[in-house]
Amino acid sequence: MPRDLNILYVAALAQGFGGTDAQRMRSLEENGHRVVPFGMSSVTDRSLLGGLGVRLRRRGLSRFLGDERLTPKLWAAVREGHFDVVWIDKGVELPPRALKGIRQRCPAARIVGYSPDDMMNPANGSPNFLRTLPLYDLYFTTKTYGVEELRNEGCPRVLFVPNAYDSHLHRPVAVTADERQRWGGPVGFIGTAEEERAHTIRWLAEQGVPIKVWGNGWERAQRELGGKFEVAGPSQYGETYVKIMCAFDINLAFLRKVNRDRQTQRSIEIPACGAFMLAERTDEHRALFEEGTEAEFFATDAEALEKIRYYLAHPDERQRIARAGRQRCLDAGYSNRDRVAWMLEQVGALPDPGRTA
Repeated sequence: MPRDLNILYVAALAQGFGGTDAQRMRSLEENGHRVVPFGMSSVTDRSLLGGLGVRLRRRGLSRFLGDERLTPKLWAAVREGHFDVVWIDKGVELPPRALKGIRQRCPAARIVGYSPDDMMNPANGSPNFLRTLPLYDLYFTTKTYGVEELRNEGCPRVLFVPNAYDSHLHRPVAVTADERQRWGGPVGFIGTAEEERAHTIRWLAEQGVPIKVWGNGWERAQRELGGKFEVAGPSQYGETYVKIMCAFDINLAFLRKVNRDRQTQRSIEIPACGAFMLAERTDEHRALFEEGTEAEFFATDAEALEKIRYYLAHPDERQRIARAGRQRCLDAGYSNRDRVAWMLEQVGALPDPGRTA
């Protein structure tokens, strides 16, 4: 696809460049395109509504969240400039009339969707999202199973794209001894508490593994399970997130079962930081990194324990694998910039826009 495209980028944009949506937006600019941001969270104030907002969206009651204000504001943004592409990053807030209005006001634009989540999980999607799927020219999903499922919901074209890292943020950083004590340690995990991973972490701690966790919900999990692991604090983003990964000797990478994960953003971000990753074994993980050379994987708690003990006792081998994992990220084009460039090539291969949905 040619450079110098005009792109309207519609996303939450609530966490600055600590959020992956803003990182993708910056990658569009780095590929030589002019990008106009449209922050959905600034219109709906959804971040202030917490779990209530999720429940209302699941039931199709977005009008009570202020989401109806999105449509006229989005139309106004479209009228302000000519756009070749309208990129909608996880547009669960948008009703079908919003996309139909974009098509009417900007008939030459290609409407592109992207989501890093399992959109068939009700916690991630909404009734409005399902109704808008036929209105996209192309939708990108990081879930291999999502291709068929989104097509079955009426989306005309769906493509799988693996997860990515941000080259500005996810890179090796030096940590002092004080920072290592504060942020990291021998073994750690960054992510939300869930039952299966919580039981694994508790069991590992009971076997004597010095393990620290960062993320939401771990205080409650620790109380309920009586775990001996250390709860360091809530979820972290941006530079702090990177420093935490670099401060652990071994970074555990669990998959989120409710999202049917086979890989996650963390699967790429940990190796991109030059940090050692011990992840759940899947075919997709093994396609991304060579086991025992660029990352390590496990299938059972016992295997995780065996590998933790081995690599804590063999720091040179652990560091060699961590370096090789980062090199794989660089050589194989796992960055947001590379992924976005590929996605725009697919957009450029679409037939002439103006399809009537």
